[in-house]
Amino acid sequence: MLSVLREGFEYLKERNVPEAEASSEFLLSHALKVGRAQIQGGLISSISPDERKRFLELIRRRAAREPLAYVTGVQPFIDLEILCGPGVLVPRPETEELLIEVFKKFRAREKDELSFLDIGSGTGAIAISLARHFKNSRVFAMENSARARNWMIKNLGLYPEEAKKISLLQQDLSRNWELRGQQLDLIISNPPYIPSSEIKKLEIEVLKEPRAALDGGRDGLKYLRRIISRAPRHLKPQGLLSVEIGFNQGSGVKKIMESCGFKQVEIKKDFAGIERFALARKD
Repeated sequence: MLSVLREGFEYLKERNVPEAEASSEFLLSHALKVGRAQIQGGLISSISPDERKRFLELIRRRAAREPLAYVTGVQPFIDLEILCGPGVLVPRPETEELLIEVFKKFRAREKDELSFLDIGSGTGAIAISLARHFKNSRVFAMENSARARNWMIKNLGLYPEEAKKISLLQQDLSRNWELRGQQLDLIISNPPYIPSSEIKKLEIEVLKEPRAALDGGRDGLKYLRRIISRAPRHLKPQGLLSVEIGFNQGSGVKKIMESCGFKQVEIKKDFAGIERFALARKD
């Protein structure tokens, strides 16, 4: 088993794949349908020829710089296993942190009847997490991409109890949001926020994800401006707006929020110490 793991690692390393050792471990655990800890702990003594073939097929896909989550077809997200693949953005740990900030804000209201909107829902990871954590909630999941919606529908099928609380909205951010007159306790989004000129500098893996989920226009704030400016008309008094932002966008986003009448604006850092989240209350 160690020899095939080493073979996968060396193959990836020779092709300059980032985190080659971790990728090799993840892919072997996926091929064998065991936990990564079992691989790391040397608890697997042998593998069959078919398992080895499957592992090396996965290694070749990763060597072609396909995102790891596309290769395995799944991405952990808080306490969920989220299906994903070509055509949808891979849920990131930073977005988990965004949700944790929201959980803190609503800690005392977990049993209340709450209404949430997830803009640019993608795989549905945020929407499903909100529906799971807030048992009496109603969640609107807005997504315009047909390919991304297909992934969300697959994930809703995995979590039928949460899916009962989620309404999928096929809407474009450039148009007015049709929410059936619903006033919301929370609007949350991980929108495209990378400046157009920076896209070409991204890692090869990231460039294989949909550009529409990454490109935030000239200064990266195109969609953030739209979300922030439209949010007040859909939020309840003291409703919360919570968005993920780029590493140098904190001051700009704060100014936009304040100009749109938001109060208690907070720019928070992620676990890496980078400004990553903006949260604000409607007056």
